[in-house]
Amino acid sequence: MIRAVIFDLDGTLVETEALKAASYARAAVALRPHDLTEAQVIGAYEDLVGRTREEVAAALAERFHLPISTEVFLASRIRAYGAMLADPELIRAQEYPYATGLLRMLRAEGVPLGLATMSQRDETMRVLAILGLTDHLDVIVTREEVRCSKPDPEIYLLAAARLGAEPSHCLALEDSVPGVSSALAAGCTCVGVSSALTRAALRRSALLPADRMVEDPRELAPTVSALLATHRPERSAS
Repeated sequence: MIRAVIFDLDGTLVETEALKAASYARAAVALRPHDLTEAQVIGAYEDLVGRTREEVAAALAERFHLPISTEVFLASRIRAYGAMLADPELIRAQEYPYATGLLRMLRAEGVPLGLATMSQRDETMRVLAILGLTDHLDVIVTREEVRCSKPDPEIYLLAAARLGAEPSHCLALEDSVPGVSSALAAGCTCVGVSSALTRAALRRSALLPADRMVEDPRELAPTVSALLATHRPERSAS
């Protein structure tokens, strides 16, 4: 049975993954303006979606032989992303209405809801506030609260515990291979909600059966509703 639903944030509720990709690209190209393009960096980022910002910065710095330390590169990227987050209209333009609409519907139905994201808490709360979702979530778990990043199951185990539900009684919505892997390793049921950045990698991973992969946003609510109906908690006899 499914008693709670746990959402990922970036790439699932809002396409901030595209903004993150652009922020890394701008920071990297500023260091190698004559022989590196934003498109090259964004292409490399596609293989890193779902990883922590430290992991992404280290991988990109190594791949593109950036002439500064990973820490300095990451600081430059954080400034670029922070400028994006300071623009509410930009964030609202990245909202996935089919996913946020599902979250609001589940909230209205009284389903316990959690968020499990590898974003930092300050960034997470900023995005949630802009989208008007903060009060719709019972539990919010961010990068600072876990030792291990996705694909490790720690973040989903913590979110489930805070929701007062067994992981096997939780449905996770994820857009990336690390996220899906994390949810499955924790014992959650998982639906993959792919984006342009993650679709190819999710297909290649074969982590989920076809009926748990949503590529048409219009199919998200019906897919989740069908799972909840099938795994509805048993009602006690009156």
